[in-house]
Amino acid sequence: MSASNRAAMAAAPAKFKYDPALYLYYLNAALALVVAFFPGLDLSSTVQAAIITIATAVLAAVSAVLVRPVHVAALVGAATTALTAAAAFGLHLSDNRMAALTSALSIVIPLILRLLVSPSAVVSTPAPSIER
Repeated sequence: MSASNRAAMAAAPAKFKYDPALYLYYLNAALALVVAFFPGLDLSSTVQAAIITIATAVLAAVSAVLVRPVHVAALVGAATTALTAAAAFGLHLSDNRMAALTSALSIVIPLILRLLVSPSAVVSTPAPSIER
């Protein structure tokens, strides 16, 4: 493994601290695509919809815990979960369309959410030292 790859892997957790909601929703998009399109998983449409909806709810709850103000992230997470559940169980979309809708929501929503919330953990970098 090259030095640049090691540096990039070491920087990944630090980037997560700055935008936890963004990375969690991207994880949700990836999970929705894997559940729908991975050839080794022979899941029924109902099981796929349940997995995607539950994953969306769990990742939205974790996102709400990791950012401030909590009520904004919780409201956006609830709306995203409701849209995913409605698409899965109310509209009876195909597996491919369900994965595409969940992925699209999971990419667009955190970009909007990013403008409204900030990480709950204070991420500080030391000030550069000035020598005189």
